[in-house]
Amino acid sequence: MPPFRRAFCALTLLWLSSTAVAAAHAYVVGAQPPANSGNERSQGWVSISFDEPIDLIDADALQVFAPDGKRIDARDVKIDPADATRVVVHIPRSLRRGVYTVRWRVISADSHVVHGSYQVGIGVPVSGTAGGEIASPYDPASPPAAFLRWLTLMGALLATGAIFMRLYALDRLEAAYPGVVELARRCTIAGAVVVLAAWAPTVIVQSAAASGVLGSGIAGTLARTPWGIALIARAVAAAALLLLAARGWKTAGRGAIAIAAALLATFSVTGHAFAQPGGLARALAVAIDFAHLCCAAVWIGGLFVLAALLAPWFRAKGDARERARALFAAFTPAAILCVGTIVATGIYASAVHVDAPADLFVTAYGRLLLAKAAILVVLVAFGWHHSRVGAGIRSNAHNATIAYEAIWGIAVVALTAVLVGQAPPANDVAVPTSPAAALLLLLCGGIVARFLFVAKTGARGSNARTAPVYFDVALVAAGMLFLCIGVVGRLVTITSVSMYPTLALGDVVFVDRVTYGLRAPRDGEILVLRPPVRRVRDEAQRVIGVGGDAVEIANGVVYRNGAVLREPYATGPIAYDLRIKDYEIYVNGVPLDPSLANVPPRAMWQSPSRIPRGFYLVLGDNRNYAVDSHYWGFAQTGGAFAAGLLRAQRVPVPGRPLFITWPASRAGGLEAS
Repeated sequence: MPPFRRAFCALTLLWLSSTAVAAAHAYVVGAQPPANSGNERSQGWVSISFDEPIDLIDADALQVFAPDGKRIDARDVKIDPADATRVVVHIPRSLRRGVYTVRWRVISADSHVVHGSYQVGIGVPVSGTAGGEIASPYDPASPPAAFLRWLTLMGALLATGAIFMRLYALDRLEAAYPGVVELARRCTIAGAVVVLAAWAPTVIVQSAAASGVLGSGIAGTLARTPWGIALIARAVAAAALLLLAARGWKTAGRGAIAIAAALLATFSVTGHAFAQPGGLARALAVAIDFAHLCCAAVWIGGLFVLAALLAPWFRAKGDARERARALFAAFTPAAILCVGTIVATGIYASAVHVDAPADLFVTAYGRLLLAKAAILVVLVAFGWHHSRVGAGIRSNAHNATIAYEAIWGIAVVALTAVLVGQAPPANDVAVPTSPAAALLLLLCGGIVARFLFVAKTGARGSNARTAPVYFDVALVAAGMLFLCIGVVGRLVTITSVSMYPTLALGDVVFVDRVTYGLRAPRDGEILVLRPPVRRVRDEAQRVIGVGGDAVEIANGVVYRNGAVLREPYATGPIAYDLRIKDYEIYVNGVPLDPSLANVPPRAMWQSPSRIPRGFYLVLGDNRNYAVDSHYWGFAQTGGAFAAGLLRAQRVPVPGRPLFITWPASRAGGLEAS
């Protein structure tokens, strides 16, 4: 492998993702009655809305409990026919005064169980907090669930990898090296048996996570959810592979490939990829995930088979070494192509679901992703070593490294199993927009084409340069450009008039994603942030006050720390008054509702009349037409929202817009203040 290409692979492998294209789990975006609210009377029903479609297991998916702990809902929980993201249950209209508890437990589109609880008051105020319950020992991130995922994935990779090795390479080598096809058959049987053995415990654990009780909800899980249907299909596919290997191995052909593909597809339709929005986005995510899985099966599954085949010949000489050379030469081109596809699909998935580079270091998902990338780098290093020494046939020490590579393969599958159980750090599941999306697809396609060319020339035994220099230069240039507009920065289209005339409707701005991961925003700077409002995309706002500032708006004038704020960017006098006092934000003399706006509880304030540390007051330049802090409370640059509709949900780190890229007539830099 030329040094130039090795360096390129090392860079791209830092962004390898899991075998599942990951989207976030379902998040609560609203509830009626609202969490922690005081209500004069019951409205006769309770509903919770999520940011993606969800599935129910049984009548316990949404429960309401009286102050004495007695369950009072009608057990008629259902998904709203007009809104697949909303679940509803009826309660009596006549309720006595007191604090009632609402508990929910549903399955998100990626098959993971999400659950939590909150309180509402009838005739009395509520001072509690909404949030998740204590994690169940059977939840997706739990050790039993991760172990079963690892076992199932290992079995599927081994079975499908053995079938590929048999049809791709071993059939034509059987005449010269008897027994290789039989060993592949045994590997297929072993993999299918492992998948079937893990099937029943997986159903039990998933059902326990969904229902909250071990041994409960099994029928509902299998019959009422897409995950259950896919799991049944997985068992059928594994049983078909087992039967094929036991009875029809000699005649197995394309039918075996179809069954193996169906087995792998059950992972794609029960993972994070399936949680993408419907239509093209979901189809693309599932297709990319499926391609990633198939290549992992060929590379890692084939590696297990190769290690099993070569084990008897580790210390042999003569003909046995020639067998090792022939087997490795047959496997190498396919392995090269699979590595390229894994790199490409991994880059795509990581760019979609890791919202900012800092998330790689500060979240459990990001750290697991880095660990997996490090192990994959080791695997690629082993592959490069074996391509140089010819499967280790020069010495016994070199030959034994095939087994070491297989062991590292087992480790990377284990990390994948843990990673799939983690919620990705980003709530936004959209691909980087505008030119970044097209550039990402072209870059990934170019990587696959590059490795395909390498595989073809390697199969011919060519020692010439594997691709023109300009092709490598184009790939590196595309990668660097994407890092600029897809990772280090991003392109954001302005979709409101909040910042007019500084930013007009339809402007495309380049946003720096790194600065506010390293330092806090400053007075006067423009942020592109996610407001704590349900179903609202990123908005551009200007920082008017930071933690410790006293901000007041009176008679159309903004005062910060007692001084009039000079604002040449603002459009005319402000038509409302605003004051921070008594641990509240008052607009026209009325405090913002903490169940709707991000106004933190008193314990988080350092002064009753100054912005708390870690919070910001932001306003749009088009003051009287902007939806900003005077509407939804304080902004945050990290952590979790302190209050409001998105309480306890993750705050994406904001970006700093540097310049307008489009339209050309408005292109140019942005002033900080």
